[in-house]
Amino acid sequence: MITADGIVFDCDGVLVDVANSYYKTISLTTHNILYSFSIPVSEPEIGPLIQSFKDTGAYNNEIDLTYSIILSIVAGHRAGLDPYKTAMKLSVHNKGIHDTEQRANEIHNIHDMIDELAYPGCNSVVQEVFDQIFYGPSLYRTIFNRPSKFSEPGLIDTERLYIDDKISDVLVRRFHDKIGMVTGRGYKSASYTLGGFMKIFDVQASSFLEDEPRALAKPNPEPLKSAIQKMKIQNCIYVGDSVEDLIMAKRVDSVTFVGVWGSSIDPSQRERALQYNGADYTIESLSHLELLL
Repeated sequence: MITADGIVFDCDGVLVDVANSYYKTISLTTHNILYSFSIPVSEPEIGPLIQSFKDTGAYNNEIDLTYSIILSIVAGHRAGLDPYKTAMKLSVHNKGIHDTEQRANEIHNIHDMIDELAYPGCNSVVQEVFDQIFYGPSLYRTIFNRPSKFSEPGLIDTERLYIDDKISDVLVRRFHDKIGMVTGRGYKSASYTLGGFMKIFDVQASSFLEDEPRALAKPNPEPLKSAIQKMKIQNCIYVGDSVEDLIMAKRVDSVTFVGVWGSSIDPSQRERALQYNGADYTIESLSHLELLL
């Protein structure tokens, strides 16, 4: 049993199943942009790349991850190497997008591609394609006030919830109003998917990092510290599904980290990564949290 008077959650992979939304959006964005540059890569190869980059702890932002995959594949393709194996090699011990840019350039000059993609930035083709595929034309126009070039429904609508009424009731009975969220999602995206379950979270104490400066992205502990302070939590549980979640939680005193591993592309690899990096507890899914509480 964990002693805690408050709890904070990540969203993707913990409260929401993103296998057919964010992960699929990464794959489709990668293929869309590579196709425009006449660089072929088969879709099944993207999944393990996502897992490998994510397990470094440097890729809480899925668009950062997409950008690094694209650059890695382009470098391998131009150098006459296997693009997929090149990208897998660059994912090992990767420290983020600037590390990818430097290491990819060592394989082959890709400065023109970096300039062409102009990432990060709200007008970057990577950002635009990713958001348009993820949100769909209607929600994209609502959020960004401009049209999408894609007509297909947004992949956000494929998401299903891991949280349900039973879990919600358990959380409210145990923690009352000391339930928060620190997630890489924006507020509108989280609210759209979670619907009525948003009411159990202290939104004012929570952080929706897509809406915040990049400097606050995980594993920066400041958003979690802020949530704990605003809710006046003495001993906090943070429930996440990634290495960057774990690193963030470990940087804050009096936080117990619970790692969810069953929602990843390769669950056994994610479980090992969380345990290796010092997770206090690991569970397969949110439905197992009640046993710890």
